[in-house]
Amino acid sequence: MPNVDIQTVIFILLGLIVVFFVGQRFWMRRSVVEVSAKEAQEKIKAGATFIDVRQPAEFQSGHAIGAKLIPLHELSARVKEIPKNKDVVIICASGNRSASAAYQLTKLGYENVFSVRGGTGAWRAAKMPVSK
Repeated sequence: MPNVDIQTVIFILLGLIVVFFVGQRFWMRRSVVEVSAKEAQEKIKAGATFIDVRQPAEFQSGHAIGAKLIPLHELSARVKEIPKNKDVVIICASGNRSASAAYQLTKLGYENVFSVRGGTGAWRAAKMPVSK
């Protein structure tokens, strides 16, 4: 059996952990449908449920009009508040948390779930309505 030092083993294990998490994020991103702020607004006008998954303080500092606050860490406990028979548009600050939320909902059987690409930053840049 080859002589392997502990540092090499730790380095390999850390590398595998990084590859696992990066791969998981990549797979999640591929399975989430992202839409622009304009496309999201069209879906909302057509009746989609609109969820903001940021923290309450972020939401209170300004949010997309019509968005319902369900912080990401509360999503699994409050999933019954989100109808399965409608499109669901999810927004956050940058698009990362909304992509995570969209992925979680699709794993729970939701079929038409969309994450706003670029989050509220993109929403504001597109001059979409914001409440303060």
